[in-house]
Parts: sequence; C-alpha cells; structure tokens
Amino acid sequence: MNHTSRIAVVATLALAGCIGADVEVEILGDDLARMTGTFEMQRALFDMADAEEDFCDPADGGTLELTAERALCRFDRTGSFSELFEDGEDTDMQAFFEPLGNDVVRVTIPMDDMNDEMDEMFEDPAMVAMFRPMLEGYSIGFTVTGVEIISSTGDISEDGRSASFTLPLVSVLEPGFEPPEAFVTEVRY
Repeated sequence: MNHTSRIAVVATLALAGCIGADVEVEILGDDLARMTGTFEMQRALFDMADAEEDFCDPADGGTLELTAERALCRFDRTGSFSELFEDGEDTDMQAFFEPLGNDVVRVTIPMDDMNDEMDEMFEDPAMVAMFRPMLEGYSIGFTVTGVEIISSTGDISEDGRSASFTLPLVSVLEPGFEPPEAFVTEVRY
C-alpha cells in the first residue's frame, strides 16, 4: 500500500477517533520529496482490525513498533511526488504539488472534506460521547520543510524553513467545528 492510501486509511481512522498522524514532507526538488513521520493507533483497535499491512507496509518504508497500549508505524521514503502520493488515486486525504518555478513548489493538503465526514459521523450525541475519550491525546499533523517557506496557511517556524498544521482530534467534536479549507504552503527547495 502506498503512502497516499495509508494516509487515507489513517485519516479515516483518525476521524473515527482511533489514530494519530504526524507527517513531514521535505521538498528536495521540483518533483522530489522525502516523506517521514509516524502513524499511531490504539493497540486494541489494531489487533481487532488486523491492520498490519494497511497500517504499516514495510514495502513502503514502514517500520511497525508494538507496545501494550499502541501500534506505531514509523516511515521514511524519498521519491517523486507521484511515487509518494500516486496522482489521481481516489483517497480520503490527498496532497497536491505544483512547481511554480524559481525553485518554489506549492504544497496543498485539502482539509474541507473533513467537515462532511464529521457531520455524518457525529450527528448522534451518544456517539460523540463515546468517541471523546478515544480522541484525547491524538492529533493529525502535517509539516512541509525546505530551504525557505515563502508563504503558508499554517504556522511558520522561527527559522523560516518549515510550516506546520496540527489538528487535535478532540476539536472535531466541538460544536461549530470548521476545519480550514486546506493547508497550503509555498516552499523554496
């Protein structure tokens, strides 16, 4: 399973309150990136789902670490944008890369589909109450790095080399939750 598919699985599970993700994409060229990070799932859910290959495929650079409480997938992979994110694949969460010239790439991670999924998933107050404890302590985080961040809808680091966006998953249960439309960053490599 490629990382786009795995990110889709992670996003779906995260929205169900079961998993956290921290993904960093370092832009190395106009069609080259290194993607590193972790996906984390409650061990009991991991065992019930029998999700080892979908969750952490060694063929895609994944290393699975199991503890009594958690399943953790660490990954590190370098390749073209299409190798890492399989253009056109039907997934719940995608990343888009647009070379702008002058060694600058625009990275867009759409987030607006989350709202529709949340509306369906959390219409029932009993379901919200059930998921709240599962969401505590989990988040979805994305970081884009390079030589220089030109602009970003996320938080730009003090050194100006990275931009990040983190969504604590418990926030999706708050009334009126509205995710940003997208996490967009223009980065020089």
